[in-house]
Amino acid sequence: MKWTVLLFMIGTTACSSPADAAPRADWDGYFELSCEGDRCKPKDYAAYACKDGRDMSGFLTQQTTTPSLHERCLPTCYRTEPPAPAAGQETSGCATFESYLCERQLIGHWGDPEMLNPGGFGQNTPASPVPDCKFPRAPSPSKWKKLQAFAIQHTTAERGDVIFIPPDSAWTDDMQSPDGRKWRCVVVENYFHKVERTQNRCGATSQNVVCEASGSASVRALNVIRYRLEEAQQLRAAGKAAACQLAAKEALATARGLPVWRAHKQAARDWEEGLIYKTHRDGVLSESALFARVAEYATRAAAEYEACGGANPATAAADEQAFHACW
Repeated sequence: MKWTVLLFMIGTTACSSPADAAPRADWDGYFELSCEGDRCKPKDYAAYACKDGRDMSGFLTQQTTTPSLHERCLPTCYRTEPPAPAAGQETSGCATFESYLCERQLIGHWGDPEMLNPGGFGQNTPASPVPDCKFPRAPSPSKWKKLQAFAIQHTTAERGDVIFIPPDSAWTDDMQSPDGRKWRCVVVENYFHKVERTQNRCGATSQNVVCEASGSASVRALNVIRYRLEEAQQLRAAGKAAACQLAAKEALATARGLPVWRAHKQAARDWEEGLIYKTHRDGVLSESALFARVAEYATRAAAEYEACGGANPATAAADEQAFHACW
């Protein structure tokens, strides 16, 4: 069983920013990304400029983001995180995946059982790694005993692999293949010791793991906030109060904008739950942990702005949403 992630080359338009923001060799090409909730796919933002004079009307409704050759430079250029070095490489290890045992609908009865790939029915069920290869024990024989034996017999497995139909499973009898044939299917759980998987742009084998390089605007936002906070601290230490305030305000704007953007996505039912967020400097976080960190950084950014001589920092909506609209 091979888990493959397909990447497609497309064109894009670079955002405007100062001349010192040189093109990055690692973004010579751009890649199509999944477009569900927090996972974004590139779009041509020719109508948008990344710094000054932007027409940001409708910024909350933008469904996609795109890496740019020139990133937002306020005060210095934030460089988009490149893919992990291992991106695209294959690895083999313990994983679980689903397959279908199906029977074709004939006139007045169902046909003989067949093992089918869920992808044939438009179902996205990629393999997921199993930590420490701790597989569940196959449940005791149930009403599926005969069909489970068929599934085991018709699946290429090795010693120690586990294949079973959950006892509480039920037929799904409204399945239809691309050729128009109708089926009824039941899910078969597979736990294999040797499953080949392709590492995604985050260097992970689970597509639930997202990062800035894979198109996660949430991770990008946290990375930007952390970058600007550290930048503000360095500028304050160097006695550059105006630049320090600018960096702190950028961090604060992003920290304020991310929760608003998520709420908008959730209201539109365009938010994907259950993702694991791999950040640049803050480790691997759950959604709740990521947003808690953002709230913490918002407090720190406001304090840093005041430490640099500012007071009551106000942020514009366009700047709050630049983390995903100007990529």
